[in-house]
Amino acid sequence: MKTTLVLAAVAAGALATPALAQEPSSSYVQVNLGASVAGDVDLEASDGGAAFAGEADLETGTFGSIAAGASLGGGWVLEGEAVLLTNDIDTAAADAALGVPLDANLESYALMVNGVYNFDAGSFRPYVGAGAGFGNSKYRLASESEDDMGLAWQLKAGVVIPGSQNLSWDIGYRYLSLPSFDISEGGASVDADGSAHIVSVGARMAF
Repeated sequence: MKTTLVLAAVAAGALATPALAQEPSSSYVQVNLGASVAGDVDLEASDGGAAFAGEADLETGTFGSIAAGASLGGGWVLEGEAVLLTNDIDTAAADAALGVPLDANLESYALMVNGVYNFDAGSFRPYVGAGAGFGNSKYRLASESEDDMGLAWQLKAGVVIPGSQNLSWDIGYRYLSLPSFDISEGGASVDADGSAHIVSVGARMAF
């Protein structure tokens, strides 16, 4: 709830900022903060006897990223981005099947390369984009933690709102497919593939 209130306040401030003329720049850096508002993990877990296979919901989590972009012309931008997402996982169904509380949470990070297309809509610039990269998923299960590396990808859309000559605000949504996780140890195994729906507010500095 605190994260949601902070995002609302920042978004309101961005919208209230006078829309000064801002020319599109060939390059920028941007910091994004947000929250995952929905998501799930396709989870398969076994302790050598009892087993569970199904979905476990991601609880509201924290998202952050740092991006740098360069114009390719014609509205296209090539962007590099480092992302981080942390979530608790609702494992009630798995707990019941396995007979032990998993008390699970997830931390994922990835380095992504994005292609973004900006639409010409006056001072406001709507955009759509997609990206892929490589990252790491770290799961904590029943006080034990393991991590595994894998592919991550995302789809995103939003609008850039001018704030000043060099500063603008980005209000966006993205669907993020998290790096997969596959661990087998001591007769127990966990396989997980997760995804999250994320809303964010970003501050973009052009130069």
